[in-house]
Amino acid sequence: IANMPIERKAEKGLFMPFPNNDDLLRITNKYYKNKTFYNPVAFHYTYVFEEMFYNYILECMGKYKVAFAGGGHLTPIKQRLGISDFIVTPSEQCYSTIDEWYPKIERIAKRNDILLLALASVSNVVQKRLWERGIKIGTIDFGSVANAMINNNLAGHTWIKKHNILKNYD
Repeated sequence: IANMPIERKAEKGLFMPFPNNDDLLRITNKYYKNKTFYNPVAFHYTYVFEEMFYNYILECMGKYKVAFAGGGHLTPIKQRLGISDFIVTPSEQCYSTIDEWYPKIERIAKRNDILLLALASVSNVVQKRLWERGIKIGTIDFGSVANAMINNNLAGHTWIKKHNILKNYD
């Protein structure tokens, strides 16, 4: 999120740089010179505004080994995307049981290229643990998109719409 520019004429809000952006840049440059950080909401932003999003997912599925971790209510994603490594976590408050299911995350991370996470804020914890253990896998915070794919707006994801491109999966 550091140094993320905004589009011209953008409204103030989610995509504006944080007021402490200069501090974030200083810290990032000091401690993480050789790391690249990506905007955590860009993936969802792309989904909302670009119909090419789903083609991107299908392309990833064809090129890379993809795993998924998320609540049991998201199991339809397993079949819809053809994911073989699928870890079911509690749908709510999954951090309280992280020590039970996280070891499975490490096992599947070692044999896959991308890990789709639908764990709310616990996705950050999983990403940090993988990074600290030196496990090289790309991760995508996929929760809001996964809920939209199964047409589950009960989780408060009403801001992300289900595109017509997903009609084949209804």
